[in-house]
Amino acid sequence: MTLQLLDTSHFAEAISLSEALKTDPSPCSFWSLTEERLLEWIKDPCRITVVTLEENRIAGVGAIQRGGRHQAHLAEISVAVHPEFKI
Repeated sequence: MTLQLLDTSHFAEAISLSEALKTDPSPCSFWSLTEERLLEWIKDPCRITVVTLEENRIAGVGAIQRGGRHQAHLAEISVAVHPEFKI
């Protein structure tokens, strides 16, 4: 497996992952992704999003989102694993 920063070449696989996550009983921030939303994430200076690739498929996605100007000490970490790659 390899870990990479999210970029536009991952969009189709990320949207596919998003659809697969809808079957997961635990809601997450990676449901209902669109190209527009992914592009916003890439451009957001307070967000770092990474993908884990296995044979050119996204096995998982993770993000850290820093707080804004008055909340720089706060952060949110989100992680999701494709159902097919869960052990």
